[in-house]
Amino acid sequence: MVKMNRKGTIAVSASLGNIRAALKNAGYDVVDIEEAMGQADAMVISGIDTDMSGVQAISTEVPVLDATGKSADDIVAEVETRMRLR
Repeated sequence: MVKMNRKGTIAVSASLGNIRAALKNAGYDVVDIEEAMGQADAMVISGIDTDMSGVQAISTEVPVLDATGKSADDIVAEVETRMRLR
């Protein structure tokens, strides 16, 4: 069962360990993308989650952030912004 946090639940690709840790430190619940379909407030993917034409392989109604070329701090800041805009 996914524990809900006041800040929100963020689904993160398993390969993004540093971003998972940064989001946890910022007060978010972090879950694997495979576990969180329909339960997450936002998703963070790596570049390998897009196909050759740059199209994301994930379809969802929540914000999907691509971590390619961004630091963990950049992603935390972007998540914070997206969560405020909801």
